[in-house]
Amino acid sequence: MDSCESESEAVLGCSRQPRRALLPPFFSTLPPMSLQSVGYLGLGSGAVWLVKRIHHVYFTLTDIPTVGPSGFFGTYLAVKKYILTPEEFLAEGYRKFPNTVFKLYTQDGWTLVASGDDRLADMRKAGDDVLSFLDNVNDITQLEFTMGKEIARDMYHANVVKTTLTRNIAAKFDDGIRFQIQNSLGLTFPSVRDEINEATKDNIPPSEDWTPVSVLPTMMRIISRGANRMFLGLDFCRNEEFLQVNIDYTIGVITGAVLLRIFPEFARPILAKLFCKTEAHYRIARKHLEPMLRYRLEQEEKYGPDWEGKPNDYISWLLLIATGEQRTVRDLVFRVLGLNFAAIHTTSH
Repeated sequence: MDSCESESEAVLGCSRQPRRALLPPFFSTLPPMSLQSVGYLGLGSGAVWLVKRIHHVYFTLTDIPTVGPSGFFGTYLAVKKYILTPEEFLAEGYRKFPNTVFKLYTQDGWTLVASGDDRLADMRKAGDDVLSFLDNVNDITQLEFTMGKEIARDMYHANVVKTTLTRNIAAKFDDGIRFQIQNSLGLTFPSVRDEINEATKDNIPPSEDWTPVSVLPTMMRIISRGANRMFLGLDFCRNEEFLQVNIDYTIGVITGAVLLRIFPEFARPILAKLFCKTEAHYRIARKHLEPMLRYRLEQEEKYGPDWEGKPNDYISWLLLIATGEQRTVRDLVFRVLGLNFAAIHTTSH
């Protein structure tokens, strides 16, 4: 209640600033706006969205055959159908339009599907300037909001995995089951295999009777332990809080991306503050990684890239080619989270 605190104030008149303490911190940083201005802003944004949606629904890709409901309201039914029964939706397209390209409406808008060997061959021949895998991943996962601006800006860590890791993996059979990563990695698959075996025992204890197991959460924990044993070593792969934040980050990327893609692009930066916990996950991961990362960076600054006792792990692979802002604690933490996302999501699903 904005009443004057003294009689003198009441006589002379008192002027108070509107109270903003009850507003969330994000809104307290915004300049004061009248209700009329807010209304105009809302109407203007809504009008822009409406025009863009009408144009996208009715005037985009009109020469390509459509599968499923269409039109302004029908496309919402198409999204529902695609989420609930995607197999039936796609099968209908393959049946109606064999050996060609058709479109269907998903939460990402019009989505093109290539049907038949000839069309798939065309896709394989297309260059990155025509069909970009990374651009598609960016659209699907909304990288900037869900995984961090560092990863959205530069995905050099993907090349680290494709080159440094892949070139040094040699599959060798010993007694039919033993593999090892050779030379520069300094790690062995048996150690990773043993970690997965231990993780399986911990998460699916042996039992003489049938025991219900929630498959997806269990697989995510097992994979997280095995992956971090390989990438970061024993200290991190058995750190429960560190494993959990990587799992939470993975789930957050997927759920955040699905929610954000429902809304128009201009609203996503604001809604990301509500849907995505990227910074919260970063802070927890940093707590565990920062001492090790600072030590590695200090050692390289003092003794160069080949200092004695340098571990052969994911951080060392990154630092081989990282430059500038890539060699900061914040950037490296997001690289660890990003690789865990790739390992946990792709393998567990």
